[in-house]
Amino acid sequence: MTGMIYASTSLSTLPADPSAVLDAWEQACGQSEILGPVLDSRLSAVDQAELLPLVRARGYECLALSHPSRGPWGHPAASLCGGDRDERRTAGQQILDTLQRAGTHGVHQVVLAPMALTLSIQPATLRAAFARGGEVDGVLRQAGEERTARAAPALDAVCLVLDSALQQAEGVGCELLLMMPTPWPWQFPNMGEVMRLLQEFAGAPLSGCFALDWWHVRRQLEPDRDVDPPAIQDVAQVRVADACGLSTRLPPGIGELTHDAPLADSNVPLVLTLGSGLRVGKQEVDAAVAWLRGG
Repeated sequence: MTGMIYASTSLSTLPADPSAVLDAWEQACGQSEILGPVLDSRLSAVDQAELLPLVRARGYECLALSHPSRGPWGHPAASLCGGDRDERRTAGQQILDTLQRAGTHGVHQVVLAPMALTLSIQPATLRAAFARGGEVDGVLRQAGEERTARAAPALDAVCLVLDSALQQAEGVGCELLLMMPTPWPWQFPNMGEVMRLLQEFAGAPLSGCFALDWWHVRRQLEPDRDVDPPAIQDVAQVRVADACGLSTRLPPGIGELTHDAPLADSNVPLVLTLGSGLRVGKQEVDAAVAWLRGG
């Protein structure tokens, strides 16, 4: 059986009204093997609520939606691992709202992107050094030490919010997906912490969402660290961001690693997550599909 392939709305340039977002997605993905869209986190709650009926009206299946990265008034979404109790409470409510929206529109997966821990090392500093091939070992070591000090209380805070969120997910027929691995030290939870959460909430509608490009960056950042990726059948979906060089999120010259299991033969949905703001058309998307099919 060949894998099910979906494509993210991240190929659409924002700002744009929901119909224009779907138009851009359809121009690139329509009349192809792409089964439907996955709504990306740039889309606000209002955008998602307006877009989902349009997706169904045009005959597509929406595999999943991502929890919005922005809150109702345009500010960054509240963080589950924030140091302020009111912020964590707000974050929990925002996730409940996203789950309710997904359930209302018959979407069965909600992707929760990693949160940001506050470290003294700025993300742009490490990314810039990595992209130009500079020395990153010392920066990673310092960031890693800071991260270790903050990870345990952050994990406790996330567990408290996930408890009620997963009850809501079960009630509306949704599964909450945690993105992994995390290539950058300020991203939380990392793959090991996701695995701990999956054990902690075993039996709850919680699963992993594996991003091949993130895994590849992780291997490039720490080549001596031998950590095996999860088996494809153990995650809810696999995201592929650089199948045909469509994404600018990877440093120049880096393409994704292959996986032990053949992607195209997996029953796990494969999601093309294209770089936002790129000029991507049907030719590029068809080439990406052919790559996934081994052509």
